[in-house]
Amino acid sequence: MTRLIIHFILFLFISNALFGQELNVKVEVKAPTLSFADPKVTKTLENGISEFFNNNKWTEEDFEDDERIEVNFTLYITEDLSPTSFTADIRFQTLRPVYNSNYVTPILNISDKSYNFTYQELQPIQNNEFSYTDNLSSLMTFYAYLILGYDFDTFSAQGGEKYFRKAQEVLNNIPPSEGANNEGWTNESENGRYFMIETLFNPRSTEMRQMSYDYHRQGLDIMHQDQNKALAVMTSALTSVDRVNKAYPNSLIVQMFTDAKNEELIEVFRGASEGQKAKVQDILISVDPSRADRYYNISKF
Repeated sequence: MTRLIIHFILFLFISNALFGQELNVKVEVKAPTLSFADPKVTKTLENGISEFFNNNKWTEEDFEDDERIEVNFTLYITEDLSPTSFTADIRFQTLRPVYNSNYVTPILNISDKSYNFTYQELQPIQNNEFSYTDNLSSLMTFYAYLILGYDFDTFSAQGGEKYFRKAQEVLNNIPPSEGANNEGWTNESENGRYFMIETLFNPRSTEMRQMSYDYHRQGLDIMHQDQNKALAVMTSALTSVDRVNKAYPNSLIVQMFTDAKNEELIEVFRGASEGQKAKVQDILISVDPSRADRYYNISKF
């Protein structure tokens, strides 16, 4: 009887610990060639990252299973410098469901290259919001809060503020020596984590956060009931992207938006008026000239 009671208490504890988790991250660690490390490290690292994202409680909100933020996360080990020292490229995409539809919209599509970290088998990955313990923990904590911030911003205006501040705190806790080894933590990398935060709070680009709410909550989420109104709101939202790009040329926050949304924008505006198509096409070619050939397709439909 005592054992049954203990098992029941453990079940309740585990159930309560996992209730309302915010993230549903599918993790894959790849290492095609290893010179020093045990190949088993890829599996233990994969499991560790998955448990870190999915088993931690990141907010005070309770999420239903179908509300959890979907993330596809790949860590590609490009080099092992020793049995416990690695260089890796990281890619991940986050997805948000669109209200009353089967469609999920991409929010982030991040590529973080040549990240250096140390890891040994079964090493715990820890929430590093308040202090620095190791580079891998800081990176994972930073991205957990960045993902949350971007998602919350799509549901309420400036809704992601507290999570962006937490990501900023992780950044501020990085020791100078680690910043020297990973320039993404510093202003030495134009596409790094430093500028992911800098552009969120820079007065020249903060309009992008209101744009995200308008585009998603006031646009995509009402598409099912009033397509014309939704497209009008989304067209207006894209004028904000244009203004930010002119005030802060080549800002990372604009690049991150087009990296995530370029394919969606072409598909969504197929159903727009000719005037909207022309306006959106001009804006996108201006803010994202490297994909100009794709955006010319908007006016062809």
